[in-house]
Amino acid sequence: MCPLPSCFSKINIIRESTEFLIHDTVRDLSSAERSFLEQFGFRQERLDVLGAFEEQESLQYAFLSQKNEIIAFAFFQTIEFSIEEIESFVKSWQKFFINLFFKKVRLLVIGHPYISGFTPYAARDTESLRVLLKKIKFTGDYDALLVKDLMAGLSLKIRSFTEFEVDSNMIFYIPDAMQSFDDYLSALSSKYRQRYKSALKKSKVLEVRELTAEDIDNLEDDLFQLYGEIVDLGKFKVAPIDRGYFSELKKKISSRLRVFGYFQNSIIVGFRSSIQFADFLEAHYVGYKKSLNSEMKIYQRILYDYIAEGLERKKRKIKYISFGRTATEIKSTVGAVEVPLLNLLYLKNQFLNKMAPLVLKKLKKQYQLRYPFKRG
Repeated sequence: MCPLPSCFSKINIIRESTEFLIHDTVRDLSSAERSFLEQFGFRQERLDVLGAFEEQESLQYAFLSQKNEIIAFAFFQTIEFSIEEIESFVKSWQKFFINLFFKKVRLLVIGHPYISGFTPYAARDTESLRVLLKKIKFTGDYDALLVKDLMAGLSLKIRSFTEFEVDSNMIFYIPDAMQSFDDYLSALSSKYRQRYKSALKKSKVLEVRELTAEDIDNLEDDLFQLYGEIVDLGKFKVAPIDRGYFSELKKKISSRLRVFGYFQNSIIVGFRSSIQFADFLEAHYVGYKKSLNSEMKIYQRILYDYIAEGLERKKRKIKYISFGRTATEIKSTVGAVEVPLLNLLYLKNQFLNKMAPLVLKKLKKQYQLRYPFKRG
């Protein structure tokens, strides 16, 4: 997957007519469409993961062609939610204005609902992507259109869209010289190596084991409850997970999804999940008992275990671990760095669309990032 905007070729102004096509499932993609996607890192395993979410999220796949040549791609879905579901996400005056126009909102999202940093587009150049997004803008019945996870620096400047930032995706890049977890520990400064030893000592009471598909089925209620302990379920999310999420995903992508349970006296008190792609490891959802976290350092242990898992899979050409957007500061303490991502928002109601920049400009929080490695 092209990681930087500079990977796009020089902008070509599109003057000829284009063809716009939408598929409802990855199974319908032609060999030419698959070949185009493979150029941008959308290998089969990425399509398999997208396909696993189709039934729940009704993902659709849009292609733009010119003179029978594919020049751009994006995937999207439409999500419906009530104003009550975003009550704690917006301020009272914002809710007042929204209530004047909607009781329910249909949001068309270009991007993956569950995976941060999963680039939702591929394009020959920025102009091709811009034209494709404009085509999608005039597609379907929706109140608002959100384009998420665009690479920072990719200036599309589409009229009537508001550009804004939220928390950066946190990435741990695995250095070529780092072959094992011992190498990782050796690279840490004495302060952060001591922090690891402290977290390991406090979490020694925990038994960590990988859960089988049967284990996940049996523990699904516990996993959902532990997830709910660390996620404010009252806040708006583009796509909150449902009970049974892990069991269903395990059935669909099998060994690509791994779930590890953290047990105290045979009782599960935490878990972590991951999805393996060809070149990176997605640190997926986690959950733990908040009341035990300070005492046992469950979350800190989970972060170190993700590093160990990524290094274990480095033999399979894993280049980095994607930690997602939350808990930015603590993720930086294990070596993750921020990768800024941009979002675009368009609202069909013109009054609200003009208000959008005022609402969105302060969404990104400020954090003090740490650097845990030896310098020099």
